[in-house]
Amino acid sequence: MRVLEAVEAPGDTLKFINQIVDFAPDSVSFSFFSWRRVLLSSYDVIHFHWPEHLIRDVRPIRRFVKRSLFRILLARLRLQRLPVVRTVHNVSPHTPGDQEEERLLAALDRQVTEHVVLNECTPRGSDQRATLIRHAHYRDRFEAEPREESIPGRLLFLGRIEPYKGLLELIDTVTYRPAGVNELRIVGKPVPDLVASLSEAIDRGAEAFPISARLTYVTDTDMVKEVTAAEALVLPYREMHNSGVMLVALSLARPVIVPRSCTTTMLAEEVGAGWVIEYDGPLTDQVLADAMDDLRSHDRAIDPVLDTRDWLHVANAYAAVFTSALR
Repeated sequence: MRVLEAVEAPGDTLKFINQIVDFAPDSVSFSFFSWRRVLLSSYDVIHFHWPEHLIRDVRPIRRFVKRSLFRILLARLRLQRLPVVRTVHNVSPHTPGDQEEERLLAALDRQVTEHVVLNECTPRGSDQRATLIRHAHYRDRFEAEPREESIPGRLLFLGRIEPYKGLLELIDTVTYRPAGVNELRIVGKPVPDLVASLSEAIDRGAEAFPISARLTYVTDTDMVKEVTAAEALVLPYREMHNSGVMLVALSLARPVIVPRSCTTTMLAEEVGAGWVIEYDGPLTDQVLADAMDDLRSHDRAIDPVLDTRDWLHVANAYAAVFTSALR
């Protein structure tokens, strides 16, 4: 069975796609996105993840070309009756698109054979076939990586930096010196629109509080060192639905401080007490201080419970979805 994954191929750094392809059965072969490949090559199933990224571009001419190619792709899928699988990573794109983009994504959804959701909180239409496959943990992936000793009071913000993730608000919050927090470490690459304002916020915040930053993608080895050097990760997202960074932290036995949502509450119940520290309302210095108190009140002698999230199970579950879609 030939599956075309509508994302870039796995590389040197960790990506979600690794969970699907690294332990897939031998009966499944994969190819990865290029416009030539999706329009001209042969495949049995196509699998989308973040389709909005395929049709976005800041340059109007390139955006027009991408959307025209996407329309041709939709026509090919429809005329050849090719099965379409879509993993629903977010309820809606974090950065809203224009009306034309919304129409194209709606047209794609009408052609989806099977949806995959990563947690029970993802809304499902009454007419949608949806399979639950939980986001895998990374314990095996990081097993051989060197680790650091946790630094008390160090909070880490990790991952691709986008406006919805609330990093600018977090920087403002720590400048009030919340009790129990000694430093803020930031590791991740900001989207282009955020580079200037983020750099200014870090420089301004560092005058009042210890803040350090590494504003780029890092290798898995460096990521493990950054995570394990922290006492906890703080992820003040304005919308918290799915987060691979949470699974990275828990896989490395570091707690996370997150806004309360359906997803975080279910994850907290799954992994055990003291690993997912939820807060309500806007993030303030007092809210962050209370979260640190809560975090330190738990005995985390036992690692987070992540037994149902191994990579072999995830890969086999996806292979079953591809087979079902093809049938």
